[in-house]
Amino acid sequence: MWQLHPKLLIGLIISFIGFTIVGTLTHEAGHYVVAKWYGFGASIHYGSTQYGKASTVAQYEIDSIETLHRKYAIQRRRNGHYISLDSIDFPEKPYYIAIADKHRTMSFAKTLGGPVQTMLTGTIGLVLLLLNRRWWAGKQTLTVAVWLVVLTALFWLRQSSNHLMATYGMFSRGQWSARGDEVKLARHLQIWPGTISLLTGLIGLGVLAYITLRVVPKAQRFTFLLGGLIGGSLGYWIWLIWLGPIVMP
Repeated sequence: MWQLHPKLLIGLIISFIGFTIVGTLTHEAGHYVVAKWYGFGASIHYGSTQYGKASTVAQYEIDSIETLHRKYAIQRRRNGHYISLDSIDFPEKPYYIAIADKHRTMSFAKTLGGPVQTMLTGTIGLVLLLLNRRWWAGKQTLTVAVWLVVLTALFWLRQSSNHLMATYGMFSRGQWSARGDEVKLARHLQIWPGTISLLTGLIGLGVLAYITLRVVPKAQRFTFLLGGLIGGSLGYWIWLIWLGPIVMP
């Protein structure tokens, strides 16, 4: 159970570092693709996607919304929605409601693109493991190719780690961070801010448990868990704290 395989440990640490970086960038690519689909300018940075101006029509609508906000003093709430318009009446109200709803939907889709990309990639890896049990069932060691599929399935762990960090932030600051994708999505849907991150985080832990207890051979489990802990932590520090801001500011 507590066997340590130094060569495998080094390989797993390096692999987890690499997959942490790749996972971060492909997650941002999910945001990027949806933004481009809707005609928005976008650029990927080391840990975020910045949105630029939209196509001519979309930008005109965005500018129109902002103009009406100022004209009729329509106030935005913290969760991104606007105060009830029931008590406000103005000639452009039907137009305002139509384009505001349209752009809230577009904003929701851009936010959703990142988590969907991450979870879809993880699901592909998990399905490959489930459909090809001969790759790992009864094996004493896993091949490099199978380890790569395992690491792909573990893209799901982003959801678990994000929920843990969001929960820590909530307890330390007294409120949910507005930066997390899952919190933004929950607020758009007007549900408890931690709902989506909690549910997807639990799925991520379930994927980890299945891979650890069923896929990874017993003799390699301790090395796998230690390599994941060290490599994942180093990958986070290397890319999001140190190297990423230099390479892709």
